[in-house]
Amino acid sequence: ELGYAAAQYLLGVAFYEGVDLAKDLVRARYWLEKAACQGYAGADAALERFRLEHPREYEEAAKFRRILGSYYQLVQQARNGDKQARRLLERFSFR
Repeated sequence: ELGYAAAQYLLGVAFYEGVDLAKDLVRARYWLEKAACQGYAGADAALERFRLEHPREYEEAAKFRRILGSYYQLVQQARNGDKQARRLLERFSFR
């Protein structure tokens, strides 16, 4: 999260391969994309490999990230005093 592209890439690969961590393709895509956005060499190739080897999971990870991103945006809006965002969070509470 601090912007260290090499660490993000390695974490993405570890999640993808299941090395020292439980295999998690959603987290793998998340960390590989963060590294790719910073121009880390190899991250784009790793994402392409992921897309080719696991096309369904690749798309599912993207959907999950979009949903999660929307949720976090809603939380931030509620924290900033947006009453409608707060009502929506209360209505769709995950508790």
